[in-house]
Amino acid sequence: MIRNQIFKSFVVTLIAVFLLATPAIYAQPQVKIKSLFLVGKGFSVSPTDLFDFKLAKIGIASVEATSIKSLRIGILELDEDKYRIRNVTKEEGKVSGYLYSNKTKVGEFELTSVMKENTEVWVGTLSLSGSNYNLYIVQGVRKIKPVELKDKIAEYCKANRNDPNCRARMEEYCKNNPNDARCKEIFRRYCINNSEDMRCREYIINYCKENPEKRECRLLKLRLSARYCEKNPDSKYCLNLSKELVEYCLKNPEREKCRNFCSKYPEKCLKVVKSLADFCIENPNHTKCIDYCKKHKKACVKLAASTISLCAKNPNSEKCIEYCKAHPVACKIVSAELARYCIGRENDIKCRNYCKEHPGACKGIAVNLEGYCSKHKDKPGCKIFCSKFPNKCAVEKPVIVEENIKKVGPIKISREVANIVTSVNTNVNVKPSMK
Repeated sequence: MIRNQIFKSFVVTLIAVFLLATPAIYAQPQVKIKSLFLVGKGFSVSPTDLFDFKLAKIGIASVEATSIKSLRIGILELDEDKYRIRNVTKEEGKVSGYLYSNKTKVGEFELTSVMKENTEVWVGTLSLSGSNYNLYIVQGVRKIKPVELKDKIAEYCKANRNDPNCRARMEEYCKNNPNDARCKEIFRRYCINNSEDMRCREYIINYCKENPEKRECRLLKLRLSARYCEKNPDSKYCLNLSKELVEYCLKNPEREKCRNFCSKYPEKCLKVVKSLADFCIENPNHTKCIDYCKKHKKACVKLAASTISLCAKNPNSEKCIEYCKAHPVACKIVSAELARYCIGRENDIKCRNYCKEHPGACKGIAVNLEGYCSKHKDKPGCKIFCSKFPNKCAVEKPVIVEENIKKVGPIKISREVANIVTSVNTNVNVKPSMK
């Protein structure tokens, strides 16, 4: 409740500051927030005196009016003192600006974001009237309002007229039905490429709580924390994040972003993680598969394309049950994203039931890429490996697997790394019935 009250007061204050800063448009009624960069509260503390601290509240936005396309402004409150923020610079994961009291410049600040659990925290420095402080801001929650959603839907659909989710007067429909699945999907797509707006970041964070297996969610923390980790590469948080990055690419070597990553850091991509069932259908005579294939004969037999198509339509038919239990993606029981996410995650709340139903598809093994690619040179993940290490692919080599998948990493996270692996996916169609 308190956080929501802060947001309401800051929105009003931001517009007021905008009007005071630009008196020429004071009489214009159409003043609105275009992008809400950051609104939150925290504290500033002197690095030399722990008792020299101030409670902090901050709001930064891009606002527009009839004759002004965009103006970045903000306000910072430190205890009872208020400072206008001007000359705002906003990049993904970073925001900075100058502080003014009346018309006099009195300081400046710079903040970088880091994800803690599912909360975005901004950490940085503040220089004020000759004194230096460390500044910590916990970003608040500010959900998109129906009237704001209308504008974002209109903006997205104007730029994406071929998107099947965009129909005539879709913005009006979504204003009146903000919880409709189609409207949520359009806003998600809009937000993927507009993460500077905290309303979008909040929406994607909540979306990813429910859909951690989605590509844009697997590396969300990396994307939002890249600036922070560039400055703090040895922090425990960033080291764990870098391991998640490598794990993602070991499970998804065919993704273009991961091929780029592995091309740049081939020493981190010397293995590929597969499910036991998928590995054994390709290698039924491997020592790791002999017992498994004895127990699950139909799961280890490659089916003809026509039979797989039949099983996708009738996964519960007698000839398909065992095969589909081991290969649920081929039978279209689950998405490939969920299946890959759940490999080795039997205790994950998202995977628990799935792994009980499909244990072979959930059990993970790490395959050495040298042996795997010498037999599968045409696989997308192997093409880059064989181009980097042609001698290792020249002759067929034994495939070595590890049942206990060892964590690989860490690697220094930077903006460059984040850009390599950031996936933008806006091609998921949702077609619920329109009211």
